[in-house]
Amino acid sequence: MVCGVNFAISLGGSRPAVDRGPVTILDPPSPRPLQPSPSFSAPVATVDGGPTTSFELPVGTAARFTDQDGTWTVALLGVAWIDRCEDFLGGTGPVVAFDIRYEVTAGAVSIIPLTDFTFVLADGTKAKVGLLSNCAASPLDYTVISVGQVHRGWIGIELPAGSQGGTLTYGQLAVPTASWTVQRGS
Repeated sequence: MVCGVNFAISLGGSRPAVDRGPVTILDPPSPRPLQPSPSFSAPVATVDGGPTTSFELPVGTAARFTDQDGTWTVALLGVAWIDRCEDFLGGTGPVVAFDIRYEVTAGAVSIIPLTDFTFVLADGTKAKVGLLSNCAASPLDYTVISVGQVHRGWIGIELPAGSQGGTLTYGQLAVPTASWTVQRGS
């Protein structure tokens, strides 16, 4: 940091430093988006995961899965459309945030948001969970949860401008095993 009379004079001339009252900000900074509000506190319905039962689910529905590691449910409890989300690098753009809830009833399951979820737009374009979005607070973090545990958090997916809806898919190892259909404004 450079301080001193020469620096101050070069920036502001030789103006005296006096209190002239409150400063008016002509172009206020845009506020950072607040944490989106969840639509549901828990799933309102649960379906068994399968090729015909766990796709095109409405928000608030959980899908139940069983494999060699355990039994768990994944639910989409809320959706927030954010027109101007600022990322950690200072860029802004539209983001859709999803409130996700996992619950394990037997064994254990790993949660890997980057590979577990994809948002498929109406034109077939696939958007993945972003690493830099700070609009999805409290974020769904990477973890392993065991029987009796519930884990909940938000994921943010950056979208092209003008996106109006699509399908959130869930699947371990990027193979979709469940999906929820969401539209902007619904």
